[in-house]
Amino acid sequence: GRILAQNGYNVLFFLLAPPGKLNRDPSVNFNIIEKLKLPYKVIDKPEDIKTVQAALKECHPGETFLMDALFGTGLNKPVRPGLFADVIALMNDSLCPVAAVDIPSGLSGAFLPQEGPHVIADATATFHALKTAHLHPDGNKYCGRIEIIDIGIPRAFDLEEKYYLQLTQPGDFNEMFLPRAVDGHKGTYGHCLTVC
Repeated sequence: GRILAQNGYNVLFFLLAPPGKLNRDPSVNFNIIEKLKLPYKVIDKPEDIKTVQAALKECHPGETFLMDALFGTGLNKPVRPGLFADVIALMNDSLCPVAAVDIPSGLSGAFLPQEGPHVIADATATFHALKTAHLHPDGNKYCGRIEIIDIGIPRAFDLEEKYYLQLTQPGDFNEMFLPRAVDGHKGTYGHCLTVC
């Protein structure tokens, strides 16, 4: 949001937690938006939802878009009824396009989309690599167009077991289509086990 503001966009931040309760990274960025004197509103009580509703009424689809950055990728349980669910519903009901940061809020690789409310994004900018929820057929339709953005995370992390995820690509099968020897037979080129 602050980068957009520095590039000439009019930005209004909604914080769904008081600044004093933010974790380290959000707190650092909040201090920057305060120093830049960028406008923000704290929405941390059910009655504050009216502020979001009022702002969304001013939303012009051709001129305004919503940026969804409510949660990170570590969400491990569905969003329960309450303030976050209400804000998600307002975003989904808005006529303005929604861009999600990393993953639409409320989606996760740990549970199915139908288990709780989630943002329906028109576009998702994800960092470094696709996440599990981007790949699930029942979740990726809520991501819109997905763009992967390189933020400098070393590729060596991709091979660590806890992060490892391999997406099968057409190029993975190139060796299967190499010219075959005329005297080759079914045992010459290895075997395939299919588990269905």
